[in-house]
Amino acid sequence: MTGVVVSAALEQRQQALRAEAHESGCQIVLDPHVLEQAFEGANSRGSIQRLPWARPAPSQPRDLRGRGGAQLVRQLVDSAVAAGADAVIAPTHFLARGIHDRWWPIDVVLTLRLRRELDRRGLSDVRIFYRLAIPNASLRDDPGQLGHIVERLSRLKIDGLWLRTHPSGIDNCGPVVVRTLLRACRELHRLGVPVVFEKGGILGQALVAFGGVGAIECGVAGGESFDVGAYKEMPEASADGGFGPPSRVLLPELMAYLVRKEAIVFLANRLMRARYGCNGTCCALTGPAASVRDSRRHFLYRFIDRLRSLSTVPELRRSAVFVADVNRAVSGLVQAVAVCPSLAGTQRRLSVLAHSLDSAVQSKLVLRYSQPDFDYRRSNVPPTPAVRPHVVS
Repeated sequence: MTGVVVSAALEQRQQALRAEAHESGCQIVLDPHVLEQAFEGANSRGSIQRLPWARPAPSQPRDLRGRGGAQLVRQLVDSAVAAGADAVIAPTHFLARGIHDRWWPIDVVLTLRLRRELDRRGLSDVRIFYRLAIPNASLRDDPGQLGHIVERLSRLKIDGLWLRTHPSGIDNCGPVVVRTLLRACRELHRLGVPVVFEKGGILGQALVAFGGVGAIECGVAGGESFDVGAYKEMPEASADGGFGPPSRVLLPELMAYLVRKEAIVFLANRLMRARYGCNGTCCALTGPAASVRDSRRHFLYRFIDRLRSLSTVPELRRSAVFVADVNRAVSGLVQAVAVCPSLAGTQRRLSVLAHSLDSAVQSKLVLRYSQPDFDYRRSNVPPTPAVRPHVVS
């Protein structure tokens, strides 16, 4: 793991996390959450309303022109200083209409202002990651616009591009989506900066294996998909009274998750526990039960181990190895479904992903590897193109 993403709304809560990240050499990336502020549902969330640049109503393009944009940039740099951030995600928005969206020219100007403000305050070593949030349909139906995006962004002083597509995740990984993403990544490589896929999950791992991106971003045991529709809806309490998703337990060999209650039943089966119970570093002392008791720790260890294992595979074989792993998970799920029927949905989705990846191989869409998102200022590693994927979590 090369970095952690922090929020200005959680400055006190994440203080220990930032200190530990700095001590261990992980880069600290500040997310302004400006994208969420443009939607009524997301903007009403408590975490968004606690931001220093919070707005009572969803932001409009006119709000960030002129003085409004300048004020946002100043507040963002103030928060970057307070957080000791090594990098800042540019304050960009979801481009529902691609380059024809009203936010596109404003986002470019805000990024330019952010770089100038950082330099003015003597923070020239703080990097800027440009977030490109765009619909899959826009990339599919108008692939030529990527040329315009690359040409425009190449004039900005950005250090990386974070790609977030709608919809993304294991539920949206058909052959057309996968081919569209790989072709888009091939075009974005022309920027000459690391490409990171946000809300990564299994689809993000596939893009790493196929050389589309050099890193992925995701939450801990969650945050592996993106659907802008969720930002438009007002948050509703879950069954346990909270507003977050239920705790999930990762089954890495099956590339699947189970909610805690189902995981307990699943691992109680002797055959399933023998095959899929965790005996890794995270659960070595107390056995598979630890994966349920501390599912977040279990996820971090096993997810990072998965990427580390993938990085040891030679480049030319990496895509084939990943496809084989997906097919192996699909085969394992045949028997696992008999113990836990809710895994049937995961089996179907992974079958679709396997078919999509096979289609990408046949279309010769295994790309050259995007330079990983690695902070060379904190290591003795020279800034030469590396081939190992890194996770930004």
